[in-house]
Amino acid sequence: MNERMNRMNANKGKHEQGRIVPNASPAAPGAPAQKPAPTGNKTVTYRQAHAGQQPSGPAAQKGTAHQMPQGQAPARPQQQARPSQAPAPGSRPAQQARPQGAPQGQQAAQPQPRPQGVPQQMPPQAGRPQPHAGQPRQRPSAHARTQAQPLPHQYQPARYAAAPGSRQNYVSEAQRIDAYNREQAQTKRKRKRNAKIFAGAAAAVAVVAVIYANFFSPINVTVDGTDYSVGRSDTIAQVVANNNIATTPGRLLAVDGSVISADGGDAFSATVNGSDASADATLNAGDTVQIGTGADKTEDYTETTEPIAAQWVDSTERGAFHEVTGTGTDGVKATRTGSVSGITADVVEQEPSNLTIERYSVRGETGDDKVIALTFDDGPWHNNQTSDILDILQENGAKATFFVIGENISKISGGSDLVQREKDAGMQVCTHTYDHAAGSGKGVNLSYMSPDEQRDEITKGYEAIRNVIGEEPSHVVRTPGGNYPLSVAQNLYGLIDYEVDWNVDTEDWRRPGADAIKQRILSVKPGDVVLMHDGGGDRSQTVEALRAALPQLKAQGYSFVTIDELHDYHERAKQAQDDSSNS
Repeated sequence: MNERMNRMNANKGKHEQGRIVPNASPAAPGAPAQKPAPTGNKTVTYRQAHAGQQPSGPAAQKGTAHQMPQGQAPARPQQQARPSQAPAPGSRPAQQARPQGAPQGQQAAQPQPRPQGVPQQMPPQAGRPQPHAGQPRQRPSAHARTQAQPLPHQYQPARYAAAPGSRQNYVSEAQRIDAYNREQAQTKRKRKRNAKIFAGAAAAVAVVAVIYANFFSPINVTVDGTDYSVGRSDTIAQVVANNNIATTPGRLLAVDGSVISADGGDAFSATVNGSDASADATLNAGDTVQIGTGADKTEDYTETTEPIAAQWVDSTERGAFHEVTGTGTDGVKATRTGSVSGITADVVEQEPSNLTIERYSVRGETGDDKVIALTFDDGPWHNNQTSDILDILQENGAKATFFVIGENISKISGGSDLVQREKDAGMQVCTHTYDHAAGSGKGVNLSYMSPDEQRDEITKGYEAIRNVIGEEPSHVVRTPGGNYPLSVAQNLYGLIDYEVDWNVDTEDWRRPGADAIKQRILSVKPGDVVLMHDGGGDRSQTVEALRAALPQLKAQGYSFVTIDELHDYHERAKQAQDDSSNS
């Protein structure tokens, strides 16, 4: 059994021999000490495996120094069996001191074994041999010195070596390299993970910085010429209060407009970059704010309301056009009682939209355009009067408006053809009632007729024209005699667009002579409506006067338009006036 153990220890010694493990523990007891290769005659010392055991056989030669020729390796002694008790971890085997004066390379005398039962005396420093008194302290051999620590991230074989003297825990060189590589890969993964964490943290910090800069950082504004740094969410009222900016409040008024208090109104008024702004408006960087006197404020009150009925109103002015304006919407009147002053007052909260007969002319509204509207009543008529007038108009490139009598279209021979010719020539065909207010209207005034009769005069006149031209005629009318009082306007409201009177009456119905009629035609001004007749009797003077007057008016720069075209000038002028007043 002892012989088998000796062989196993010898094999283990072969494995351990020649391998230097940095930072490793001292060699296990029983293992031969390793030394560098000899460079000459060298003394090889074999140390006793364990104090207190007497080696047997060839192992008894340990501790004896032998002189070996240079280059010749000493014979490996048989290794003694491992003792039953191993030395304490971290301790070194006791090294015998060389006697003073002994020649270099000669091993000191072998110490005597300790008898059984006698305790071993430990040297002052455990694990290190102490020299005898008077002898110099020996330095440990070179291979026993502690090797320098490796640099970080440097492959360190000793970190992956097996425990000294352990066959069971032996780690091969490939396993050590694999373990080293795994550790390096894990370190690299940790670095990448840490880099990602750092990058994410940096991005979060950048986002927070942008959010702060855009939503929370202060901004600079100018208030009444002074620069202030204010919060982004601050309102104008907060800026004024936080910076003690002087303000002047408005007044507190009673319901009747009298002053209750000189400082009971709004605290201040404000403009931002020139535009009105409320006190709770927020500001942007670079805004310029002007603080002004606060608006007056009316006291709180209780109120009752009642409607204001819309009315019909006649402007009573004169003009060629008679048009009803307004919507007829009722207004609202409120009776208010002040909670502070106790005063009661009536206030119109909404004005009624009255229906008003506006009577106006287009004179002065045509600008640089010298335009007039020629109109002819009581047609169509026989004896070629209507036909001759159409010929003169077409010869001069003129347009006109014909106010026809509805019953004449069917009563006069060829009446329908004449109305169709008027339409085809570009003339405007309108109604002059159905029978010129005959009967109760005495042939001159619709106001003499009942409301139903008045409406029948208009609707039947439309129908007579519609039957000829095949389409809805113009809803512009001329009442008999130009009589269009408020009562008629109210009754015909919704049936007509507007009623047309005149600016120049040629009085051709009286037959004053062709020259007199001509002179009245030549007296027109731009925007005028001229009254003439193509029916109702002999109109030969009218035909002669028209034939002479139109070329002269054309030579003066006049042009001739329909009633609707002349009315358009008024609409444009009115729109321009409204735009000017609103701006």
